[in-house]
Amino acid sequence: MRQKLATASLLLLLVGTVPAVVAPQTLWDGIGECGERPLIDKTSGSRIVGGHDAEVGAWPWSVSLQIHHVGAKFAHICGGTLVSENSVVTAGHCTTGRKDPYFWRAVLGTHNLWKHGKHAARRSIRSIIVHPEFDRETFENDIALFHLNSAVRYSYYIQPICLPSAHLYLYIGQETECFISGWGRYSKTPSVLQEAQVEIIPHSACNNSDAYGGMINNNMICAGSPLGGIDSCQVRINTMPNVPPLSQSLRGIAMHL
Repeated sequence: MRQKLATASLLLLLVGTVPAVVAPQTLWDGIGECGERPLIDKTSGSRIVGGHDAEVGAWPWSVSLQIHHVGAKFAHICGGTLVSENSVVTAGHCTTGRKDPYFWRAVLGTHNLWKHGKHAARRSIRSIIVHPEFDRETFENDIALFHLNSAVRYSYYIQPICLPSAHLYLYIGQETECFISGWGRYSKTPSVLQEAQVEIIPHSACNNSDAYGGMINNNMICAGSPLGGIDSCQVRINTMPNVPPLSQSLRGIAMHL
């Protein structure tokens, strides 16, 4: 049962349909708003069933957080989410044993980790802040903030996600449509950004003794596939309301199996 449920202490939720990609008709005007996907046609599209490669530019706030490996090479460690021109949110557990920002870098606007492309931007990390009450045993407060050494320029491929008001409560029920995105370790093309649709799973199911045994509290959201088959390793969940404005808000980032 546990292998069939992808559980998250915090999630990025995307509510609604995933539209089709269209080619830009004009040059980027430099005026950006959060939660927007400039390369996505917001009036049409199809549902995602199962996991597959995402379209180029489909999730412009997706960030690859990498650490210096051997020589001049970097290795992808975790996915992150751009929330401003110089700030990326990720999971706190990603920094365990490697909190020195000197060894990290962020790659933004990329689709393929092995071929960044001309739209990608790379930034060194100025500082890393991990939630002071992060609990490695329970994954409570599993969140960290990476400050980029210099701001990025927004484009069709690099956009920030929205941060909801601290007083705003977004109802998330079983009927909520959610989509995960990220670089999956076990996918057929692990270097390419992945996306898939998942379901909200009731806490009662996630907290069964054969699943997470009571680990999921009211600050957490459980999502995945009751039947299994959708890998969530290194993947985040996103949400988009199905009524105007079609913008997306950050609901969290940390996932554990």
